Amino acid sequence: MRDGIRVLTLDRPERRNPLSVKTVQAVTAALRDLSGTGVGAVVVRAEGPTFSAGHDLSEMIGRTLDDERKVFAVRTEMMDKVLQIPHPVVAAVQGSPSPRAASWSRPAISP
Repeated sequence: MRDGIRVLTLDRPERRNPLSVKTVQAVTAALRDLSGTGVGAVVVRAEGPTFSAGHDLSEMIGRTLDDERKVFAVRTEMMDKVLQIPHPVVAAVQGSPSPRAASWSRPAISP
C-alpha cells in the first residue's frame, strides 16, 4: 500500500493475464482483507501489454456443468466484493482488454 492506495497486479502477461480461479480467489481475498488497513482506494493493474484476456478458458476444458458453475460462482463472488467494499476500485487498463474489464471499476458510494 502506498499513500492509502492498495494496488493489485495481474501478473501473467505471457497469457494476457487471464482470470484463472486462483487469480480471482486471490483478488477476492485481498479485497476482503481491506478492513482497518487505512486503504482509501484500490487500483487493479496488469503487467505486460494487455490488461486481461478475461476468463481463463483453459480451465473450462473437460469440465462438467457443475464444475463450470463453481468457476463462475468464484468470479461472481469477486465482482460482488468489488461492489460491496466502501472503497473506489479503479482498473488501470492498457492494451486491448476484454469487455468485462470495465466491470472492475466502481466509484465510491456514500451511504
